[in-house]
Amino acid sequence: MKRKIMALFDTDAVYAVHFAEYAGRRSGIPFEVHAFTDREALEAFVRKEKVELLLVSSAEADGELLAWPVPKIVVLSEEPVRDGEGSGCPRVFKYQSQAEVIREVMAYYGQSAPAADPAVVAKPKMKTVAVISPVGRCGKTSLALALGRILSMTKPVLYVNLEPFSGLAAAFPAAGEGSLTDLLFCLRQEDGSGAARLSGMTVRFGNLDLLPPAKPGREGLSVSREDWERLWRLVRDESGYEVLIVDGIPEMSDVLAFLASCDVIFMPVRQDPGSQAKTDEFFSWLKEQDAEETARKIRRLRLKETQAAADGHYFQDLPYTVYGGWAKELIRREGL
Repeated sequence: MKRKIMALFDTDAVYAVHFAEYAGRRSGIPFEVHAFTDREALEAFVRKEKVELLLVSSAEADGELLAWPVPKIVVLSEEPVRDGEGSGCPRVFKYQSQAEVIREVMAYYGQSAPAADPAVVAKPKMKTVAVISPVGRCGKTSLALALGRILSMTKPVLYVNLEPFSGLAAAFPAAGEGSLTDLLFCLRQEDGSGAARLSGMTVRFGNLDLLPPAKPGREGLSVSREDWERLWRLVRDESGYEVLIVDGIPEMSDVLAFLASCDVIFMPVRQDPGSQAKTDEFFSWLKEQDAEETARKIRRLRLKETQAAADGHYFQDLPYTVYGGWAKELIRREGL
């Protein structure tokens, strides 16, 4: 199955080729990308193929080209763009990071995207990996991020934190186009723009894509069963991600539906009596719910306590810490 088509037109061949190569490798973009440095070649391509999104350098963006029958055209500006500046086609500053250019373009596209074809993206079966725990201070988020960073070295991975107080809002602020709460609201509208909005919201953390978490105290994070299923289907069917890492159990009435959708569940636990009692209670509850199949997916992990570094690079250094070592062993053991 072919993805929708994004075309880039810029007479700067180096920029055009490098951008197309980067975009082609970028996770979560629901497009195949074609770069052009010759206007006649682009025009012939547009007549032959259904181009959904066209990026064009401001030096080439004359009135005739901007009137071409392409659903969405974005101008790549040679100068920084101020909010609200200009009219007509959206404008994005060309000479910022390629990741930021793509994020802004996807945000613009998501505002007016047509309904998505659920069969438009062909990709390997996505694996959903949850990292949960009934106890606190057990290294859960550190392990989840280490898993994401290491897995993303070889495949496209998305990390989503479903906790109302993730502790990550300051370390990974929203890039300007929203957070998990905004995406859930968008998916409730069912307007087909989910994949583009997801790509426009994600923050790059090494090779890992991270959806900015809800802002504590400012956004009420309520995740219904329907919310989770929409999000899970979006990532599975309309993105390029091969692994979805979910950190935390969402506050929802049907937690079993969430757990059942996961392929493997890692559960760091502590060994003190109080923590053991909470863990035992969780498994007793699963038994009461006749959820033995879900219980078999859970890998209880007794991680040794470790002292966190205090140099301000804690999250960046996770792959090279003891958490990275544990993550590599779990990846090997589970065949992820």
